[in-house]
Amino acid sequence: MKGSTALVERIVLGPRPKPDQMLIWLWGGGGNQWYLEHGFTSWNGPPRATVGRQYDARVRRALDAALPKGTAVGLSPNGGLRDIDPSQIDDPDATNLAVREHNKGKIANPFHPAVARLQNKANRRLMELVRDYPQVKTAFFNTEIVDQLRNNRNKAGLELTRRTLGFAENQLGKPRFVAPGVIADDDRQYLFHKYKFKQGNGLAVANQRTADMVHRYRSDIITINDPYRYTSLLDMFPGMDVISTWTYTKPDPKLMLAIETLRAVCKPTGQTPLQTITLLNYPGAIAPTKEWMLMGPGRVAVTSWIILSRAPKMMGYYYSSACPPPGKPGDFRIPYETSLKIKELAEQVFKPYGPMITTLDVAPRRIAVLSSAASIVHRAKRSTHGYGNMQIYPFYTVLAMAHLQADVVFDETIERFGLDDYDVLVLAQCDTLTQTVYDRVLRFRERGGIVIADQFLRADVPGAITFDFDFTYRSKVSADAIVENKTYAEWNDHLKPESAETKKVKGITALDDQRFMEAYSAQLKKRLAGIVDPEVDSESPQVLFNMLESGDVKYLVAINDNRTYDDRVGQYKAVLGKLLPKSTTVSIKRWEPAALFAYDMLRRKPLQVSRDGSGYKFDVQLTELGGKMIALYPHKLDSMKVQTVKAIRCGTTAVIRVIMRDDQDGPLSGRQPLEITITDSRGASSEFSGYYSARNGVLDIDFVAALNDELGRWNVSVLDLTAGLTAKAEFEVIR
Repeated sequence: MKGSTALVERIVLGPRPKPDQMLIWLWGGGGNQWYLEHGFTSWNGPPRATVGRQYDARVRRALDAALPKGTAVGLSPNGGLRDIDPSQIDDPDATNLAVREHNKGKIANPFHPAVARLQNKANRRLMELVRDYPQVKTAFFNTEIVDQLRNNRNKAGLELTRRTLGFAENQLGKPRFVAPGVIADDDRQYLFHKYKFKQGNGLAVANQRTADMVHRYRSDIITINDPYRYTSLLDMFPGMDVISTWTYTKPDPKLMLAIETLRAVCKPTGQTPLQTITLLNYPGAIAPTKEWMLMGPGRVAVTSWIILSRAPKMMGYYYSSACPPPGKPGDFRIPYETSLKIKELAEQVFKPYGPMITTLDVAPRRIAVLSSAASIVHRAKRSTHGYGNMQIYPFYTVLAMAHLQADVVFDETIERFGLDDYDVLVLAQCDTLTQTVYDRVLRFRERGGIVIADQFLRADVPGAITFDFDFTYRSKVSADAIVENKTYAEWNDHLKPESAETKKVKGITALDDQRFMEAYSAQLKKRLAGIVDPEVDSESPQVLFNMLESGDVKYLVAINDNRTYDDRVGQYKAVLGKLLPKSTTVSIKRWEPAALFAYDMLRRKPLQVSRDGSGYKFDVQLTELGGKMIALYPHKLDSMKVQTVKAIRCGTTAVIRVIMRDDQDGPLSGRQPLEITITDSRGASSEFSGYYSARNGVLDIDFVAALNDELGRWNVSVLDLTAGLTAKAEFEVIR
């Protein structure tokens, strides 16, 4: 029509997300093109909302730029404490009085109604801005302020304490011991400890408020809380989808086994654990320098495989602004090889096998290790390494080196659910138990349960098998201690090397630490032989195992921990950072089916299996990649075929089906990772190409023939990533 005005709307197209892809996440939800090129699948998203059209336009441009790349985007919502300036509220009670003195700047009081209104307003605006962008996948809450928070001491906070507990913080009194090493369930110090972390410090209410606002607009966005540390309690983060933390792995990457604490806190609620791998090392930890440094590629491999062996829904890494990538080859502080190792793991393991791994479960274990909050509160001897809930991990590491797989449980786990799922209970660093936990332990013993303890157990547990392992030396495994006979008097994430207090120590080398731990492992294994034996075993403590499962299929993850000094910082002898190849014989002690077929999944080849008494054994070669996944089937994988229609009309959908069968022509159980390649008539790859996971030997792909797709003959090629089976099919795209 003459004089009419055309309306032009810019449209941005992006690939349809594939199911069950493993998110490879940069701590904080950030990222840029460099990270995408080095294995990550996250992208930098909008921060806490700022008012203004110019800001809105900038955010939309960033989100539009991310969409075609098929990457996830992360938000940073308003957390309600550091993200609100309480001075804008005309009420002194809006300022948080529960912050330790060294904090700089004012922190908002999350219990104050005006703070809640401002927090909700900011998050509502943010969600209205991004709600229509499907690539927004995560909302990250950085709550490291927990390091600085005490119980809320504002008017509302003090009243909540009295109303909830029946007493005030200044009325805790002395510990109420009812027997040696046993406190009453109503011990005020213990009750206050639980209350402070679950309610009193205000994090729970602030996090819940943010999560509620995010999920009100988008229930599919994953809310991530970080960090979880200091204690071992359930129900600290209501409303969160993911509970996250990070763990430093000096002197030993096996400290990453702390993933078990997150699994313990998430198990009753169905939340997802995320043990982020921090690449950082404290100043002086691996080299006598006052600068932060990144770990090398060998330790990245071991820590990554430890997390991978627990069937994570997502992988997370942290670089920090102190050590930003990319670094350069030969860079002392920021080795480029570290980033290349993450890229290698992403391309060879996370992306191809992620759709399968995210659907697996950790196989049930019969051993539990108690991480006791009562012992954190009333510990007779203070911390030996890291935060309070890290104290069990030297002993847990010895168990893992002896190939004894164990769950972590809390006081509250035992109080609520008992110990019926377990045959063995390990009391490591448990010098104080609650009355209820102690009574449950005694009943556990009466029914024949085995109790293993260390020298710190004070409660009387008849028949407990005790070990006297000394792990106190491990704090001396540092470059400063080895080279300069000194170390920092107190380690925490806010350490300032130029002003931090130091103390004199005689250093211990990382090689001696490994030898000590291997000796403890051999001692434990020998004493428990015939009483508590591994279900999967090897002759080497330098190989770790964890078993995953789906249906009748088991997935054994073998981790290479054969490390030596590297060329970068090996001269300081504070960390065994170089990974060496390792060959071992794996023994499967318990296997109920009549036959076992084992597949090296990364090589996509069967392993030679032989009988070993009532079980089976096979040889495994571990490389510098850091680990292997071995699929254990009761029948041999035999055939695979692709079914599809002969022709698909543009604008319609058709199912491409992959079917796998065993050598008895029966359906498979479990999950099968597949690589699907769909090419058009010109040979170009379709967006439906990629990695998938079949369930019980069947995969259905809803293939959409787009209106602008090439006409003619299309090809489908399928590669089975377990045994190397292949299949092909053709179909025609028509108008």
